[in-house]
Amino acid sequence: MSKSQYLYATGRIRSLETKLLSTSDMERMIDAKDAAMAFKVFNDLSYADELSDIEKPENYQEVLQHDLQQVKDVLKQVTPDSKVMDLLFSRYDYHNIKLFLKAKMLEKDLSKHESNLGNVDPERLRDYIVKDTKTAVPAEIEEVIRDAKKEFDKKDVGGYIIDSYIDGKYFGRLKELAEKLNNNFATSLVKNWIDIANVKLFLRAKKLGLELEKFKSYFIEGGNILASSLINYYGKDLKEAVTICSRGFEDTEVKEAIKDYVEGGELWKMEKAFENYEIKFIQQAKYIAYGPEIVLAYYLAKKNAVRNVRLIFTGKLNDLPSSEIKERVREIY
Repeated sequence: MSKSQYLYATGRIRSLETKLLSTSDMERMIDAKDAAMAFKVFNDLSYADELSDIEKPENYQEVLQHDLQQVKDVLKQVTPDSKVMDLLFSRYDYHNIKLFLKAKMLEKDLSKHESNLGNVDPERLRDYIVKDTKTAVPAEIEEVIRDAKKEFDKKDVGGYIIDSYIDGKYFGRLKELAEKLNNNFATSLVKNWIDIANVKLFLRAKKLGLELEKFKSYFIEGGNILASSLINYYGKDLKEAVTICSRGFEDTEVKEAIKDYVEGGELWKMEKAFENYEIKFIQQAKYIAYGPEIVLAYYLAKKNAVRNVRLIFTGKLNDLPSSEIKERVREIY
């Protein structure tokens, strides 16, 4: 598909970008004396239309969810290639698949964590997975669920293994979509996501002391860091893992965060570094005239803004000092 077909989408998105959360917006919210005052600041932003029925700061999540749904609806209207939408929103389908597999196999009620942002109605997915109802789901989703049930049949599996297995299927889907799009930005984005997923799998497994045989098949091929290299390093000392885990990232913040986590640091700091890395990567779309890059970057920038608002309100509602909240928020687009 020609990039010129994105001229209209680019015009719409460039206008929307001017309304993204700014550094000054975040600082005003963080420096507010309490959650109620932060919510008033929030009300002055472009989210105001969503707030007519929401009065309490404790309900901010409803606003954010509705806002992301509206963004999805706009992007669906203006994006000429459905593969771009699949690349962005299939993550929510696979998130729901993980939840419903856990609900069935671990007998847990995780419905409060399900997402409505996917391409498949979560109610249909729940019926198909939990109730074994012959509900119509896309062929690729049906295959993933069928394979997962076979993989875990009569096995004693935990949520971590289910997550890792489905993540492998999800990234396999992303690689297919990126290949079909034939776009360097999309391909590099997926490679970055694969590296981050593999590094997280590697480090968390090491921290938990898991046996390599239980999860090595869940490493994903196709990133900048060879999956085979991670597997070969698994038996070595955790501190030696810093070298291999940092190999795919030309970013000082990421390298330092991995080292810090390995040495006993907190997981959220590494998560922040990875998310900042993504923002730095997508910023190159600001200098592209038109194309799928603009759609991909805008949604990820919007999702990052929502993440920051969530971090701010979580901190405010838990009476965290402003300095601590500022330390936790991510870079902006």
